[in-house]
Amino acid sequence: MQIIKNALKVIFLSILHAVCLFIVTFPMFRPYQIASWFHISEQSLEHLYFAIVIIGALLYFFVVVKLTSSLFKGSLLVLLSALLWFPFWLLLTYYSTWIPNNNPNDGDNYGAAFFLLLLLFVYPIFIGFSCAIGMSLDHHQNRDS
Repeated sequence: MQIIKNALKVIFLSILHAVCLFIVTFPMFRPYQIASWFHISEQSLEHLYFAIVIIGALLYFFVVVKLTSSLFKGSLLVLLSALLWFPFWLLLTYYSTWIPNNNPNDGDNYGAAFFLLLLLFVYPIFIGFSCAIGMSLDHHQNRDS
């Protein structure tokens, strides 16, 4: 039973990683669609995008550190989520292609692919770092008590 609980915890954390990256990558490839959903201009979306990403990354870091320290209690299983987020992100990205594109001006943004490659390289390092911080915080809390 403990194995199933740990597997569900790893899957939950992996899905959280995938959803957070999807929230960052989807507006890069469909900016017109996001702007029309929120009824703002594309220029406003461009200005808000980087601020939202930075604030979201900081918030995400603290949430992952807290979840890691509370759910996994210093277990190395949490590092497995640094690998398992990728299939979930691929599924989300694939399902996002099913959303119809009603704006003829909304073409493909091929320049965003370079930024996406950078994100896909750096994101597992970010996940591993935040999980390691959470594990070390839990280890220090257990040692002090």
